[in-house]
Amino acid sequence: MDAQRPRGRPPKYTVEEVRSRLHEAARESLRQSGITSGLDAVTLDVCIAEADVPRGSAYRLFQVDEMSPQDAFRREVAITLLRELPARLGLEATQDEFEALYAESREELASAGVTDRTQITRNMIRIVATESFRRIDASSNWLIYSALRTAAVSRSDDPGLRQAVLEGEEYLIRRYSGLYKMIGDAMGLRLRDSYTYEEFSICAYALNEGVANRLSSSFRRFDIERPTGPDGDMQPWSLFGVAYEALVDQFFEAEE
Repeated sequence: MDAQRPRGRPPKYTVEEVRSRLHEAARESLRQSGITSGLDAVTLDVCIAEADVPRGSAYRLFQVDEMSPQDAFRREVAITLLRELPARLGLEATQDEFEALYAESREELASAGVTDRTQITRNMIRIVATESFRRIDASSNWLIYSALRTAAVSRSDDPGLRQAVLEGEEYLIRRYSGLYKMIGDAMGLRLRDSYTYEEFSICAYALNEGVANRLSSSFRRFDIERPTGPDGDMQPWSLFGVAYEALVDQFFEAEE
């Protein structure tokens, strides 16, 4: 006899779809309410309603012996954000802005001499650095990550959170190292012998993070006039862009 097929409708969402929808609902709660101690803005029942997922399926996902489903959900959301958010902050902006500018300058770069190539490179640094900083500075995800990271590294009772911070940072450095190598190759820049792409990525990220974490408008100057344009024309630079250019000059040199 053939085995009877199970009756009833198939589940509305798979287990992973339920998890994904709950995580997105949690992110939206954080974007709207901000970070408080213990991710109080993230409530499992509210996220279930917002995600439109079955309550029973959601609670089964977060049944663990050590804590309540509510606490287990909050912890999983925190770990996921700490692992994934860093590489999303600024990297896409940097890559998109560079690729657009490079497409405009590719033919000019191919025939440019050292002086013209240096001027083109400096202008790209000016624009890309400023746009990358603006996007991070205006990002709600950045504020969420910064607050989560501070809370995670200050807790000694949950090594899993600290491990998530470490994994997120290491993934970020790998992604940025690959991006900067692509940019260096395209622009005819090579690392000086003393350095690695990982070290440059660490310094560039630390600079961006350090400036973006400050509230004072003094850290957000975008009107520093410098004679970096064609024929020495004055151009506006951001404070971050000036510091970023100094990093590039320290770590890279033009290929002969």
